Amino acid sequence: MPAFQKCALRAPEDEFRNKHGFKKPTQSQEIIVYCRSGKRSATAADIANKYGYTNVKNYSGSWLDWSKREGENRGN
Repeated sequence: MPAFQKCALRAPEDEFRNKHGFKKPTQSQEIIVYCRSGKRSATAADIANKYGYTNVKNYSGSWLDWSKREGENRGN
């Protein structure tokens, strides 16, 4: 997770915007993290909290859960 710590949390605003194409979130802005199964996103949420981000949520089901639910909603 060192790359996440460096680019997403410690980068200056202009560097963040240039790399990611959107404004860096404020420390109180809602941030929802996810990954394939929920393990890496839980780590990412913990790191963000340690850096002072106070409104971080982990979508614990993550991509696998979302794609399964999306398939059920479409009748697949």
